[in-house]
Amino acid sequence: KNNMFHLATANTSYIFFINSLGLAEHLYYGKRLRNPEYDIPSLREKHVGPRVNETSLTPDDLTIQPGNLMSEFSTEDKGDYRTPSIAVSTGRKKLRTLDLRFSGYTSFTGIQRFSSPLFQALGSDQNTCGVSLEFRDPVAGVKATFLYTLFDDSDVITRRVVIENISSE
Repeated sequence: KNNMFHLATANTSYIFFINSLGLAEHLYYGKRLRNPEYDIPSLREKHVGPRVNETSLTPDDLTIQPGNLMSEFSTEDKGDYRTPSIAVSTGRKKLRTLDLRFSGYTSFTGIQRFSSPLFQALGSDQNTCGVSLEFRDPVAGVKATFLYTLFDDSDVITRRVVIENISSE
């Protein structure tokens, strides 16, 4: 609701939202919030004013700066100088700027399994559900799909990110 995502198991809540620029900001992970409609506004980070020597992502709101956002996923070369979640080189010049913006979501029941020798969470499809969020950078030709799976019977929330090359290169 209103670009807010409240993922909850029996005893835990994981909350993030998509801001006006299409970036996912982490808000909360901990004891389950019973009244999220009342709690979520108080969790949102309050951007009082722009920080000196920080890059602003939009001229419309100088307080939205990557260095002070609690990002669900960070990339290189956009003004966030913390260790990035991913580094991708694209094009002939091997540019490293990646600007993933929200493009949509779907909810699902069960576990979205993947065919890979990598480890993955196991459980009953009857007691699991989740949400899949898609972020795209059309210039770099990269798509990132975030899959959050809730295992209600064991109080576990997992997150997996799938990166795809959607360019012709």
